[in-house]
Amino acid sequence: MRALIRSRRVALPLAALALAGTGVAAYGAVADDSAHYRTVDATVGDVEQELTLSGVIAPSGRSDLTFATSGTVARVRVAQGAAVSRGDVIAVLDRASLRAAVDASASDLADAKAQLAQDRADQAAAVTTTTGSADTSGGSTSGSGSGGREADGAASQPSAATTKVLADLAVQQDAVQSTQTAASTALAAASTALAAQQVACSDPAVVTVEGAADGGEGDVDSTTSTAVLSEDCTAALTLVQSAQAAAAETQTALQGALVSLGSTLTKALGSVDAAATSGTPASSGTPATAAASPASPASSASPASSGGSGGSDAAARTVTAATLAQDQAGIDRAAASLAAAKADLAGSVVRAPADGTVAALSVSSGADVSAGDTVATVIAPGLTTVAVEVSAAQAAQLAVGTTVQVTPAGATDPLPGTVGRVDHTASTTSTSTTTYGVEIVLDDRDLSLADGMTASVTAVVGSADGVVVVPASAVNDGTVTVLDDQGQVQRVRVTTGVVGGTAVEIVDGVEAGDEVVLADLDAALPGADTDTGTQGSGGFGGLGGGNGGFTGGPPGGGRPGR
Repeated sequence: MRALIRSRRVALPLAALALAGTGVAAYGAVADDSAHYRTVDATVGDVEQELTLSGVIAPSGRSDLTFATSGTVARVRVAQGAAVSRGDVIAVLDRASLRAAVDASASDLADAKAQLAQDRADQAAAVTTTTGSADTSGGSTSGSGSGGREADGAASQPSAATTKVLADLAVQQDAVQSTQTAASTALAAASTALAAQQVACSDPAVVTVEGAADGGEGDVDSTTSTAVLSEDCTAALTLVQSAQAAAAETQTALQGALVSLGSTLTKALGSVDAAATSGTPASSGTPATAAASPASPASSASPASSGGSGGSDAAARTVTAATLAQDQAGIDRAAASLAAAKADLAGSVVRAPADGTVAALSVSSGADVSAGDTVATVIAPGLTTVAVEVSAAQAAQLAVGTTVQVTPAGATDPLPGTVGRVDHTASTTSTSTTTYGVEIVLDDRDLSLADGMTASVTAVVGSADGVVVVPASAVNDGTVTVLDDQGQVQRVRVTTGVVGGTAVEIVDGVEAGDEVVLADLDAALPGADTDTGTQGSGGFGGLGGGNGGFTGGPPGGGRPGR
C-alpha cells in the first residue's frame, strides 16, 4: 500500500544512476525553522544479501554422504570401490510418496489461492450491489419508452462513488494480506527464538562468591553459590525480546488493516438498510453492518427482504475482513508446506560431491534410512572441504550447489567453492545451541591447507537488480522516516526485500526520489546519563537491529551526528 505522504521527486543525472548501482548515495542536511535532519534520497540500484559463516577446513578429501529425508532406498547406483565423478548419483530413495506430497501441497496452495480470489471477488460484488442499490434507491428504474431503457443502461455501469469504494477496497484487501503474512512470519520467528533461548538458558553457570569479612578483621566466614546467565543465554534473551516486539508490532499493523477493511465493508453494506428504508422496511434478521465486523469470523447473514412480500432471501455467506486474513494465512501455510515437500524430494537423492572413489557403502535397495544417516563415504584425493555449523534459519537459506567464497585464516584472497551437503537433522553443540551441519567443497584441488584451520565462508543468498534501495540504517522495525516537501517527518511502514550489508531493497512504501531521514541533528548523542539507542526530545529513538542509533553516521562512512 502506498504511503500517504507527498514525496519529493528528484531527477537523477546519469552519474548518480551509475553510483546507485554500487550502493553509493549522496548525504546532506535539510533544515526548516525547528529541526535539522541528515537525509538521503531513495535510489534505484542493485543489492545482494550475503550470509557470512565460520567453518573448519578438512583437507582429507573424505565426504560422508547422507539423505536429507527419511525413507526407503529404491536404488543404489554404484558399488563400493567404484570411481565416481562430481554429480554422479550414489543412491535414491523411493520417491512416490515424496512426489505425492509435493502434488498434494501444490494442490492445497492452488485451492487456498482460489479461495482468496473468490472471497475478494465476493466482497467486491457485495459492495458493488449495495452501493449501487443506494445510488438508485431515490429514483425509478422502470418507465415507459426510452426513459426506462436509459435507466437500465445507467444502472449497468458503476457510479463514481462505487468505483471509488471498490478502489479503496482493493487497497485495503492488499493491506490485510500483506500484514497477515508479516504477522505469521514474525510469530514464527519469535517462536523459534524462544525455543533457542530455552535451550541456551537451560543450564546456567554457577559461580561461588566469598562472603563478607567478619567484624572487619578480614576473616571470611561464608561463601555463596549464585547462578548466573551465560553469554549465549543473555544473547538469546535479547533476541527473544526483539522478536517478540517485532511480532507485537506486526499484530498491531494487522489489526489496523482489519479495522480499515471492516469499516469500508460496514459502510458499504450498511447502505442496504438505508436503501430499504426509502421503500419497504427491511425484515428482521442479522443486519448487513454486523456481518462486516473486522474481528468476526465468516458467518451467514440474512439480507434485507426485497419488495413488500415480507419474505426473505436464503442466508448467504458473508466474507468479512477476518475471513480474508484467514485465507492469506492458509496460503502462507500451504506455501511453507510445499517448500518443505520440495526440499524433501530434493533430499531423496545422494550425489558425489567431487571426483573420487566410493570408499564405503552402508545401504542397499529396500533398506529403511533416516535423515542424517551416513549411507556412503567418498574419498577424493586432494579435495578440501569446510565443515560449517549453521542455525535453522541459515540452513533454510542454503541449498546444495550454492556457490560460496572461502577465505582461510590469514589469507587475503577467497577460494571458490560450492555447498555439497546441508544436514536436515539438527545437532547440539557444546554451548547447547541447536545447529545444522553444512559441508563446503572447494573447487581447487591439492591446496595444502592445514587440517583444522578456520575459515570464513560467504554465500550470496539473495540479490535484486534495478530496485528501490535505502541505507540499512534507515530501516527501523519495518518503517522508514521520510521528510516531505513541507519539512515534516513521517514514519512510513515499508515492505522490504533483499537485505544487504549496507542497503535494503524497498518493495513497497518508499519510491525512488523520496527523501529518507537518517538522523535528527538536533538530538543529543547518547551519553553516560542516557540509555544507548535513545535520543533527546527531538530524536526518533534508536534504530536497533545492529544498525546503530539515528545519530550515527551513514553506512560505510559519512559525518557523525552533531
